[in-house]
Amino acid sequence: MKKILCTVLVFILCLISAVNVYAAGPKEPIIEGQMPDCYGIVGYPDIMLFTDASSPDGGTLEYQWYSTTVNDIATIRAIDGATGTTYTLPQTVGVVYYCYAVWNVKSGIKSSPVYSRLIRVEYTEEEPTVDSIEILSTPDKVVYTSGECLDLTGLKVRIWTSDGYINSLNGDMLEITKNPLITVGEQKIKVAYGDAFDFFIVTVNEAPHTHSFGEWMTLTKPTCTESGIKARECDCGYTERAEIPATGHQWDDGKITKEPTENSDGEKTFTCTICKETKTEVIKAVEISGEPTENTDATTERSEGPILTAESEAPDEHGNTDAITERSESTNSTEEMSIEQQPETEPSSEFPWWIVFLVIATGAGIGIGVGIALFVTKKKKK
Repeated sequence: MKKILCTVLVFILCLISAVNVYAAGPKEPIIEGQMPDCYGIVGYPDIMLFTDASSPDGGTLEYQWYSTTVNDIATIRAIDGATGTTYTLPQTVGVVYYCYAVWNVKSGIKSSPVYSRLIRVEYTEEEPTVDSIEILSTPDKVVYTSGECLDLTGLKVRIWTSDGYINSLNGDMLEITKNPLITVGEQKIKVAYGDAFDFFIVTVNEAPHTHSFGEWMTLTKPTCTESGIKARECDCGYTERAEIPATGHQWDDGKITKEPTENSDGEKTFTCTICKETKTEVIKAVEISGEPTENTDATTERSEGPILTAESEAPDEHGNTDAITERSESTNSTEEMSIEQQPETEPSSEFPWWIVFLVIATGAGIGIGVGIALFVTKKKKK
């Protein structure tokens, strides 16, 4: 039972709190700034009045403009359709007072209205004589980057005439020079109305420049071993330089300029097809006794000549060695003529006895095989 009573009590308290909050409604709006009195001339640009209010609790603001012919807020009358944040005045000769009311609306509930001061507005038919102008406040923005246009927001100027003064807001009715701003540094901005003028100062900074380069131009061509130089230029006159890497040598397939022998190395010379520079590689002498390579084919063929010369020392079947010797010399002469500028190879004095042993062993094997075959054949016939 106690729990039920506590629950009911809490519910009643919450309901009372909600009713109190609802009954209190949204907070009244706040007027941040008031407009000054205005003066206008029939036929000149219209005067525009504006509001300056805010909501303290995030509500939506609603407006209504009023007018009266006397300086008494109790006599104001609502202007049909004038419910915006600005109101453009009709050009009516004489003095009229204007103000606006603002409401804060939240959750469908409207607060009590808050009224602005009465703004005195006077229109005349004839243009009064201008005595001078006075800058009451400079624009909000006074620092620029070269090339930007003037922003006159916040500029307030009072124009003194023979009939009093006229206030100008945000450059209205004024002649402004130096727009856009180009020259870097402090600049005087002339504010003029008729023959009267005044100045305010702004600072113009240089705009950051982004280079726009043209095509690369080769100043120095690269070689096989040395780099070149190229350059390109921006419209501002700045020149950028860069290195062109060296091309490197383009070697040909090479040419044997010295044949290797069994006792000395040979040489192969390569020539660059571009600059004609040469380089030399060594052909090892040991390659003559090993497997033939592309650089030693000609040398290997020449080494066979001296072997025939060695064989020529043995007499022929008639005991005459002249024919063999003559043939050997003829062969050597032919080889010397077919290889240009090649060094002669010394004749070899060693006889290839391993060939003789190989022939004898092969013949013995064949003989033994034939004998065994004949023996087996005879035995089968018996």
